[in-house]
Amino acid sequence: MCEVMPNGLVSSPALSEVIGRSLAQIGSYGELDNKQQRVALIDDDLCINCGKCYMTCNDSGYQAITFDKVTHRAFVTDDCTGCTLCYR
Repeated sequence: MCEVMPNGLVSSPALSEVIGRSLAQIGSYGELDNKQQRVALIDDDLCINCGKCYMTCNDSGYQAITFDKVTHRAFVTDDCTGCTLCYR
């Protein structure tokens, strides 16, 4: 596609070569496979039991992270879709 020219400039492909190239990668929302996304992983060594991951997941409607009220430990269930909201 792109090449570095002897003068240091980068050549770009013609617009006609680029238009439509990504169409094969586009599909409808129903065709997306959310299970191929990453799922939450709680690292016990880094977790400070603050509950932010639980609150975010619960408030967003997924409810894929449970939180033990006694030990304050979070656990990821099989319902996790890998939305990464808990990561933020």
